[in-house]
Amino acid sequence: MKNWLMAGLLAGMTASTACGEKATDTASSASAKPGASGETKSAPAKTEEAKPLTVAQFTTDAPAAACKALVACKNQEISVGLGTTLLMIGAFGSMDDPAAGKEFKSIDESMKKDSRYAMNSDECGKVMGIVTKATGFTAEKIQASIDAKKAAFDPGKAATCMAALAKEPTSCSQEKKVEKEPKMGDLDKMMDSYKKELEDYMKPCESVIDGKVAEGGECAYDFECAGEKVSCKQKKCSKKAG
Repeated sequence: MKNWLMAGLLAGMTASTACGEKATDTASSASAKPGASGETKSAPAKTEEAKPLTVAQFTTDAPAAACKALVACKNQEISVGLGTTLLMIGAFGSMDDPAAGKEFKSIDESMKKDSRYAMNSDECGKVMGIVTKATGFTAEKIQASIDAKKAAFDPGKAATCMAALAKEPTSCSQEKKVEKEPKMGDLDKMMDSYKKELEDYMKPCESVIDGKVAEGGECAYDFECAGEKVSCKQKKCSKKAG
């Protein structure tokens, strides 16, 4: 899964369940057994394996859960930083869609009116809808790419991704306020200290969707391109500069 998806889901968080919530497939309690000395001992809890997810489940659950994580995160440096990235992707994605553009403008005006730098749940859901459409992160688009042999989807890794992201980033539990709207240069500096933590947080999601189109091949979306530094530009998979 490429960096754009990390930004979108973490933000992504793209993240995939609300900060502080636990995964649904968790350990079941074991029955108590008496020990040799008469004391009661509990057998170790057994953790159930996460059930594989379909493309439709993953593309529906991940964006919704990402918004829960973003809104619930107590650290505004993270929620504002990732939220701003999501807003920028949404702004770009709404340029050629009048309805999405109107909705995006309404969200922008509402946040400015309230002097807010972080989105609320409803706003995040709407922006995420624009982002998923613009980036092709929909069941229909991904399945079409799979059928065309331009991408591969791993149901088991999708479940592992969702389960891993059910645990909040450590920094999300630390309350931090952002007192003024960060400029682009400040935003990068503000997020630098969280880069490693968020990369590790998203690591289980890296290979859920694997691109199969080599550099120079035809593509429609970034996720179809093979290689971490290859993206879809002008319908061709191209090496990123730098």
